[in-house]
Amino acid sequence: MRLIIEAQICIGCGLCEQICPHVFQLTDEMVAVVRQSTIAVHDVAAVDDAATACPVQAIRWE
Repeated sequence: MRLIIEAQICIGCGLCEQICPHVFQLTDEMVAVVRQSTIAVHDVAAVDDAATACPVQAIRWE
């Protein structure tokens, strides 16, 4: 599975970065991006928490 952030709906609130900063990062344009191409097994729960916390549901697994 691949982690996707839909940049066109991201509002840059930063919750994902606060919850899992080694996976998510806000750009200078205040859009979240995934920092790494491979998500470690021990990070999956935190990534799921970030996806759930996202107010616009811009984070999903594909």
